[in-house]
Amino acid sequence: MTLKYAVVPLLLLSLVACGGEKKSSRTGTAITPAPYASSAGMQSSNGAAASGAMAPVPAGMDCGGTQPVWVNERSHVFHLAGDPYYGRTKHGKYMCESDASKAGYHGSRK
Repeated sequence: MTLKYAVVPLLLLSLVACGGEKKSSRTGTAITPAPYASSAGMQSSNGAAASGAMAPVPAGMDCGGTQPVWVNERSHVFHLAGDPYYGRTKHGKYMCESDASKAGYHGSRK
């Protein structure tokens, strides 16, 4: 019976020594996502990116000093730069925010 009572404190001691945290099986302390693939050759005919790559902003787009928004033509939602869907939905295009609002698009709820 003494062996039974000796094992319990050893298990508790090992948990305390580990800090009670789950250890990652990966090396390093931070897990970083893989970068998006290049968008070259990955656009549909309307400018939307395929497979999660961000569509490039057209070079001649002038929004008067503001950055264009990405409008989803199916949901009628526009996404600002920094939004995870900015330039990445299948059925979308870049527009100036004022033009998007006039056309009936609304901002995302994020």
